[in-house]
Amino acid sequence: MAELIIQPCSLDTYIQEHTPTTTRGTETGLWLNGYAATYRTRILLKYDLSTIPSNAIISAAVIGLYCSTDGQSGAITVNAYRVFRAWTNSATWNSYGGGSWTGAGCNDTTDDRSGTSMGSASFDGTGWKSLTLGLTEFKYLRDSNNGLILIGTVAGPDGDDAYYSSENGSANKPKLTVTYVPGGGNGGVFLSDYGVL
Repeated sequence: MAELIIQPCSLDTYIQEHTPTTTRGTETGLWLNGYAATYRTRILLKYDLSTIPSNAIISAAVIGLYCSTDGQSGAITVNAYRVFRAWTNSATWNSYGGGSWTGAGCNDTTDDRSGTSMGSASFDGTGWKSLTLGLTEFKYLRDSNNGLILIGTVAGPDGDDAYYSSENGSANKPKLTVTYVPGGGNGGVFLSDYGVL
């Protein structure tokens, strides 16, 4: 079994509903808030998956984010979704950087992103947070990599959580840890033919 850590992201930013035309792609933090209308803040991440060996059999893929500021009074439920649009670091709540999202905030599940969650986790407190990705959705991401969006959900109005971005000077930048069998083994996703074993 081998482990590959992809760090940092090739692209990352966050988009805010209450500043819908402001770009955040050069900031050192990634903010997340899941409260309903006007307070929603979401994180866009894209990792370079080309370093995964073409004949690898994947057994796990886990996103790691380092929370520097815990602005929520409780836990936030976070879901990851594959993005369909070729977004850039100039993405905003209204735009993916090359045009408008069909649903503001990357919310349309036909044109903007998948409606199937890649994985879910509960984030609370500071330090490293992990979200394990489902292998079926991960193989689709590997096949057409426009990154993913993290969407949080909270019960009521609350503060934002902040995570280090790839632009942060800290070593705790966003990472993706991929565990795999080089060229053979049992379980996971066989990337050479994209079949789930």
